[in-house]
Amino acid sequence: MSQLDFKILLIDDDKIANLINKRVLEKTNQSFEIDTVGNGEEGVQYIRKALLECEQFPSVIFLDINMPKLNGWELLKEYNDTMLSNPKVDKNIIIMLTTSVDPRDKERADKDESVIKFLSKPLKAIDLPYSVRLAMGSLT
Repeated sequence: MSQLDFKILLIDDDKIANLINKRVLEKTNQSFEIDTVGNGEEGVQYIRKALLECEQFPSVIFLDINMPKLNGWELLKEYNDTMLSNPKVDKNIIIMLTTSVDPRDKERADKDESVIKFLSKPLKAIDLPYSVRLAMGSLT
């Protein structure tokens, strides 16, 4: 996957968190696209649109847990139940990025095959999984 083919989706209702996370990712490498949405419902709509309109599907999705309308767990269930059957969808692309300190959230994320990492906010480039940093072209 070339860097130009790499697309990141940030799903978080906290606009400042999205801005900070986007900034951290941009500092890692400037040659990929970063999109943001403000809640889980918008995240599902974004993903469905990408699938229906044959748009580039995100290479990585950073997903917050606690959001209005549709929380991260509800989005993850929708993703696993209805979207994984599409060949454009790679099941292992979701990174939970949250302020949650509940150990049950981490345990739940660890059990989900779609989740590759559970990170605490704020995002730090060093915390990104090796495979993500490699695909982003940010390993030195």
